[in-house]
Amino acid sequence: MIRLAAFDLDCTLAPHGKGILAKNIELLKQIEACGVQIVICSGKPLGYLCGMFRQVELQEPIFVGEVGARIQFGVNYPPKHVYTMPYDAQAPETLACIKQEILQVAPHMWFQPNEINLSPFPQSEAEYTAVKDVIARNQDRLANIHIEYFSEVIDFIPKPICKRAALEYLSDYLNISPSEMIAVGDSANDYSMFEYAATSIGIQLKEPQKVTVSVQNCTQALEYILSCLS
Repeated sequence: MIRLAAFDLDCTLAPHGKGILAKNIELLKQIEACGVQIVICSGKPLGYLCGMFRQVELQEPIFVGEVGARIQFGVNYPPKHVYTMPYDAQAPETLACIKQEILQVAPHMWFQPNEINLSPFPQSEAEYTAVKDVIARNQDRLANIHIEYFSEVIDFIPKPICKRAALEYLSDYLNISPSEMIAVGDSANDYSMFEYAATSIGIQLKEPQKVTVSVQNCTQALEYILSCLS
């Protein structure tokens, strides 16, 4: 029995930087109508997720922002419930110093407006290399920071924050066991929730052995979930 479905956003529920297809919104609503709690697990901050999903009009979505750092119930402000995952106490100071070092070598760097994580968006190969050089110079300082590399962003995430930890919190808070969860994603930063949820769906995943089911697109993933509910 599936009681919770956790979805990555970019390249999973929606193409990168674009909206969710209308047919997939309807499938999401059908899944929710079956009594399944919809959870959006993304690297984007909570405000971004709330603004986007206000238009989707789900009944009671839960948002996990910044790769698991922050959790919010519902799209409304003020939210019904917000939770910050515990993380290393030295992380804010460390990330502030790293940000200043990045700005020294790449003064025009744009940073995602996070509350916890640090997410610089390099606009050129030179900027990307500059961030990697900062990381190389600060290996010891960054021992308690997990770093994830993507083509458009580098995420600095205080340990032990991750998507799995967020699902563990929701499991306790909602009294929903991992055996009642399904997780859907497309990349390595989804692996931790794949490991926790009993069922996992990978969308064009490079390592299909990491998931229960592999599909080519979001529609197929949503239809698979509905088939499990019928």
